[in-house]
Amino acid sequence: MVECRRWLRRATRARRTTRCRLSMDRRPKCSERGETSEEFTCNARVGGKICDRDLLFFKWGRCSLSFYTQTNQTPARSWRAARSSEADPSLACHALGRPWSRMGNPSEQFAEVLEACIRTGAEYAAATLPQWGKSCTAPTAKIDLQAAVLENVLPSIYQEYGYPAALWCAFYSVRMTGAEYDPNDDQPNNPNYPNWYGTLLCPWDLSPAPVGCGEEALGLHGNEWEGVPVQWAIPARQNPQYLTDPTDIYVTGEPDRRTMSCGLCSHLRERLGSPPYTIDPGPIDDPGDERLYTANWDFHPFGAWLANDAARRGVNVEQLVQNIHKFKASNGEEMHGYLWQSLRLLAYDTGTLEGQRKDWVDDNTGQEHAMRVCSAAWYKAPQTRDDCAHASGHGFFYYYLDVGRAVSACWTDRIVAHTVCHTVSF
Repeated sequence: MVECRRWLRRATRARRTTRCRLSMDRRPKCSERGETSEEFTCNARVGGKICDRDLLFFKWGRCSLSFYTQTNQTPARSWRAARSSEADPSLACHALGRPWSRMGNPSEQFAEVLEACIRTGAEYAAATLPQWGKSCTAPTAKIDLQAAVLENVLPSIYQEYGYPAALWCAFYSVRMTGAEYDPNDDQPNNPNYPNWYGTLLCPWDLSPAPVGCGEEALGLHGNEWEGVPVQWAIPARQNPQYLTDPTDIYVTGEPDRRTMSCGLCSHLRERLGSPPYTIDPGPIDDPGDERLYTANWDFHPFGAWLANDAARRGVNVEQLVQNIHKFKASNGEEMHGYLWQSLRLLAYDTGTLEGQRKDWVDDNTGQEHAMRVCSAAWYKAPQTRDDCAHASGHGFFYYYLDVGRAVSACWTDRIVAHTVCHTVSF
């Protein structure tokens, strides 16, 4: 009990919060990894009432906290802080109330980490809505703010489990409502979140066996964070723009794409409901302008965050682009956000938004980067090619901040020679 309280003080000492009293139940040995000799369950209480169990979860042998004040609901500590050396490994053998003995399966552990990430992403998005949610905010500024929010959520799961884990966390916690879709607009970049979920992320019948695969065990097909082949889904359930094996011999397919398994899709739906998982941000404190806080989130900020992260860490461009194509969760918004932001960053002296914009940018740097990013797209589905070309158009404007130069960059002899059959331009 003393250790549990000491951990809570450490976890919350950075700011004043509603004090949570922790109780700790001792149980027989439970650790399969030798990290502790006893099983502990930390129960948080505020004013005699048990706190939301999602405040506490187990990660890397440590107890972590996602905690709120009653006034501003600002996260005091993100789930990734569980790796802090201050956290005591002996504090918990439960993740979201589930004993460690059930988590000997690495895929079950991953599912818990992913759920925690989704919940934290939703919490941060709700808590920061006053910063980015005003409809008067310029789109680029809004996306910069949203990408900064993702920086508080995604880095740890990205580095621990890879690209698909970060993608799925961001996708499931994105603040989209479905109202972004215009049924009278047939252009392919019309954002349709429910369709993305049903045809790209989870193209499965999630009903119980024998009709569906909703009772599939986690880890049945290997590590859940590596996904499963989209080819396993029947064509009628796949997104028609990105089919793995189109019947038209003149249309290129994408047979190597992977996505979340049926078991993991079903698990998350059971735990969190159908996506997106969002949290009510509460009342807006901006007298007279409350009605203006109607801006939603889409999936471009995830792509922008990828570009920001890649610039800071020196991530290999080809490997990142391969992941974007391999794990597709939207109608190109990951690529749109990544390419326009990465082109934009090339116009800064440090390659990041923390630097200063250059007085002049050359043609070669931006055009070479666009061709490098889009080179793999020329051999994929027609819509994937269009997605990258579309992204280049946005990106060239952000790179040049000159409409004339941006338009000219979309059609040059070098770019035409670069594309398949020398016939395609940006």
